[in-house]
Amino acid sequence: MKYKTYDDYVKHQTSKILLPGVKTRLLTTEWKVWLDGFKKIFYPHKQILSNCNRALCLGARTGQEVQALKDMKVDAIGIDLMPFPPLVIQGDVHAIPYEENSFDFVFSNIFDHVL
Repeated sequence: MKYKTYDDYVKHQTSKILLPGVKTRLLTTEWKVWLDGFKKIFYPHKQILSNCNRALCLGARTGQEVQALKDMKVDAIGIDLMPFPPLVIQGDVHAIPYEENSFDFVFSNIFDHVL
């Protein structure tokens, strides 16, 4: 799908989470499935991640990847167009609201959404 402006793109991405039932599904029936999936991704790298003090998850939706890292004792926060406190703050991955070198580890599975 093509967008006339970046704001049109942001509105489209934001509206997807507002569709009936999506937020509820992500926070209930799909929460553990996604959390377990991220744990399977991160666990093989636990030795590397044990050296990380802070992690940032880009495009974190409802924060399952953030929780997976927290369960591994990594101080993590997510950023997404829609906030889901306390795991995900509102923000745009194209304008990250942190100073350079604020994080030891950055994770994203949304590269197909990044300009």
